[in-house]
Amino acid sequence: MSEQPTEFNVWARPKDGSLARAVQWTREKWKLSLADAMSRVLHSRETGWVLIHERCGWLDVPGLVKSLPDFVEPGSAAVTEYELGYSPAGCNAYCATHGLHYLRGSRSSETPCPVCAGWYIDSVQNGMAIRLTRHDGDNGDA
Repeated sequence: MSEQPTEFNVWARPKDGSLARAVQWTREKWKLSLADAMSRVLHSRETGWVLIHERCGWLDVPGLVKSLPDFVEPGSAAVTEYELGYSPAGCNAYCATHGLHYLRGSRSSETPCPVCAGWYIDSVQNGMAIRLTRHDGDNGDA
């Protein structure tokens, strides 16, 4: 388990033919130039995933997953560890209990996901953790 508590990213799969809308949304959401937004969206087409929210607390995730932008496939949201920056396609482990894609890396195959392990940030506002608790194996129930 890392020394820093885990934050989370929310990803989703873009709809076919949604390139222009995805670029516009990405530009507005992340305050990017047109070129940077296009680059990010084109990269997402390679991986099949577009970043919707980053640096989220675990308790924030359910609401964010329910409010996806119109250019993504309904119900396609996936959650990953923020620190790694990988889309779900780049992760090599999945926790079915929490619907969390994560990267085991050097962790042993018995190492649980960060939520099962109880070391995560509950909630984030304006880029700052507003609630952090050490959960001792509570399976993500705060």
